[in-house]
Amino acid sequence: IIRNDLCMIHTANEIPIFSNSLTLPPETACLPEQDSEEELGKECFIAGWGLKNQQGDTAIVLQEAGVPILDHQTCVNWYRESGVSFLEKQSYLCAGYLHGGTDSCRGDSGGPLICVENNRPVLRGVTSWGIGCAEKKRPGVYARVSSYRDWIDECLSMPEPEDGAVMRKSPVTEEYETTTSGESGAFLKISFIYLNLLIVSLFVNLP
Repeated sequence: IIRNDLCMIHTANEIPIFSNSLTLPPETACLPEQDSEEELGKECFIAGWGLKNQQGDTAIVLQEAGVPILDHQTCVNWYRESGVSFLEKQSYLCAGYLHGGTDSCRGDSGGPLICVENNRPVLRGVTSWGIGCAEKKRPGVYARVSSYRDWIDECLSMPEPEDGAVMRKSPVTEEYETTTSGESGAFLKISFIYLNLLIVSLFVNLP
């Protein structure tokens, strides 16, 4: 069973954020409140440089698309038809269409699922997995960010790591671990059950 499919990365330097517009300032996404519910049926937005279709090439230009938030039980029922039975609401949410056609794909893992709420972009999901790409009754599955808001806040309050070490806090064990680099600079070691999903989402602002 895949759970807790997201991570946070502490960088030594601030990451610059640029705007694609000449008139608008750059925007970052806000975090949802802990355990807050997504609006069912609401069109939210995914983005990434992954495959443009299941047998296609990776995108050269950042791709984006709109997909509706699905009822959890509907998603569970659809995936059971494919033999998948481990979709936990605490860990995941689904977004996509009954008929397929629009979806995240391989290479988009770790990308954002953003919903506009009260005129603010909110990071509701992190692209996690699916069966195929844009197939009927096989919507995209996303790590549910609202389930991890408290954990994210705790990570943000962690002490600064020493040179050559990275502090890690697991959402499962609630314990701190330190990994030390054998070379100069910091070395980040993260274990995932699903190794293809190593990347956190985009920049986030605390509301």
